[in-house]
Amino acid sequence: MASRSTTSVAGTERSLQNPVMRLGARLFSSALGIAMLKRPKPGRVMISMWFAKGPSTEQMDWTRTLYATCSPEARRAVARATRNLDLRPSFATPGPATLVMVGEHDKATPVKFSKGIAAAIEGAELAVIEDAGHMVIVERPDAVAGRLDSWFAARL
Repeated sequence: MASRSTTSVAGTERSLQNPVMRLGARLFSSALGIAMLKRPKPGRVMISMWFAKGPSTEQMDWTRTLYATCSPEARRAVARATRNLDLRPSFATPGPATLVMVGEHDKATPVKFSKGIAAAIEGAELAVIEDAGHMVIVERPDAVAGRLDSWFAARL
């Protein structure tokens, strides 16, 4: 039988609590936000808040372009779906092995939230990726992939 698991990367137990990050998320789904993202300088300023200190221009531009080309409908749907999100009641439900990953400097979904998720799910494991923010997969792809590889290898 195949092994099953769940992985949360830069996830959260409930909707964004940081007021600055909430405002940033609202801006991302607005017409003004999309227009800003399409322009390199304002787009980089907007994107930089989701990274740890010192993201490369290439990382910011790749992410900026990805967000700028996302359809307005999809952006609004994500904003609606996450506005009042609260997954905490589901954590008590038995499920597969769980790995919770977060960037050490994530301001949107801070380490304390990931610690709470890992503590609430029986047997969950927490992996904090150093020198990364909310864009942990973009900032530290090798560290994320390596951690996932070892996680899955231990369960085969």
